[in-house]
Amino acid sequence: MNKIISTMVTVVVLTLSASSMSFSNEANAYENAEGKSHMAKQEHRQFKRMAKHLELTDEQKQQFKALKEQAKLDRTAMKDKMKSYKDQLKVLMEAATFDEQAFTQLHNTYQDTFTEAALLRAKHKHQMMQILTPEQQEKAKKMKNRMKGKHKGKMKNKRD
Repeated sequence: MNKIISTMVTVVVLTLSASSMSFSNEANAYENAEGKSHMAKQEHRQFKRMAKHLELTDEQKQQFKALKEQAKLDRTAMKDKMKSYKDQLKVLMEAATFDEQAFTQLHNTYQDTFTEAALLRAKHKHQMMQILTPEQQEKAKKMKNRMKGKHKGKMKNKRD
């Protein structure tokens, strides 16, 4: 009897480990041979489309790339601060009862971090707009409004 149970447990463990390995391979299927994720490729396509539509010069493209790299470094620094907040928030959410006072205290403790993150995003957007000429800025605003309309329609369809 013990041998049968032991064999069954072994089969279940092997099945679960094999399925988790195949899941990790599927997750990596979104990466191409160069290691670029699906999202990175999509972001690159969007940048190319924007650059073409706004008729960016080579210098402007380089400025955007440099700005993107700086923003990435800034986000990485903020990520560590936000991870601590999210870990503490997760503990509160998993508690048997919700503690409003603890949540408010946690949120107030991280208020400076939230402000810093919002400031970094606003500065990054402002710097991006400063790279563009006034005509390109106007085109970018129109393009953004068009995209908002498209996304709003998609979101409405998802809710229905």
